[in-house]
Amino acid sequence: MLHPTPALKKQKEKWIVSREYDLFFFIGSTVFSLIFFFVYKIFTENKDPLIAHENEFYLVLMFYTLFDHPHIFQTFSRSHFDHSTKSRRKYFSLAFLFFLALVFFFYKLKLWGYLMNIMSLWGLWHIYKQNYGILAAYHSCSLTPKLLKYFEQKMLGLTYSSVVVYYILLNHFKIRLPQYTEILLLIFLGLIFSCWICKISKQTLKNQIPRILFISSICSFTVWSFLVCTDVSILVHVAIETIYHNIQYQGWVMHYQNQSKSKEYCFLWLLSSMLYGCIYATLVYASINAPIVQTLTKVYLAAVLYHYYIDGQVWKLSSYPEIKKIFCI
Repeated sequence: MLHPTPALKKQKEKWIVSREYDLFFFIGSTVFSLIFFFVYKIFTENKDPLIAHENEFYLVLMFYTLFDHPHIFQTFSRSHFDHSTKSRRKYFSLAFLFFLALVFFFYKLKLWGYLMNIMSLWGLWHIYKQNYGILAAYHSCSLTPKLLKYFEQKMLGLTYSSVVVYYILLNHFKIRLPQYTEILLLIFLGLIFSCWICKISKQTLKNQIPRILFISSICSFTVWSFLVCTDVSILVHVAIETIYHNIQYQGWVMHYQNQSKSKEYCFLWLLSSMLYGCIYATLVYASINAPIVQTLTKVYLAAVLYHYYIDGQVWKLSSYPEIKKIFCI
């Protein structure tokens, strides 16, 4: 496991944790999504349709095993097993039970499609908010000027919202947009990016490198995943868009655990989360239609909804000021 550097060095270098830690978890995490995409292409292109479909199933199952399930599991390490959230655990438990009842309600009324649409939109917002939070940490570390900070926040929001709306209109609502729409969108984003380059060129580059790398990584990957990587199934696209987010979240939680009183449980939580993912994948592989798998899937979906909701509670700076110190916010 990568360990954070001392606080003084962290401030000097303007990293949230350390150069190696940030590059792996927060900045370079998008590389893992790209690797997944290329692996998917290798195992599905120019293959018999049945073989390609089977390979896709195993790759998506691997995604849930190694990335998505573990990061959802980590939510409970914060909401139910961290000393600072002890007074609110009853409320958190009730919230999880509410989402569990909601999932069973949607299944009972055969409204599966509506549930998936809600989760997809909420998930996109959740990923954006996580990137916004990490960017806020970099702004604090590098003491970014107020005007530049505002511009970068809006740039991240405009980049994310514009390409996501374009993708949804084109691929979900099947709206036939003019062919030049994508070109105009890319020109628009290019102009914003050019303005950003002009603004940061007026600042001392040394203090900005971590933040510049983060923004460049997230914005370029977001444009690629929603404008270029569109010839894949919805499950594969979800995996590509989510893998880097999962790694970021693990890095965030593990750093918090290392710096708080939960330090001794950091590796144990990571190991447990991976074990949970492997057990679920084994059950699915053994019999995907078995009642226990269907029940576990419903519980998992409830946990995902709970994760989306509760993350806005357990990482709220006004409620837990110690987070500011740990993440240099």
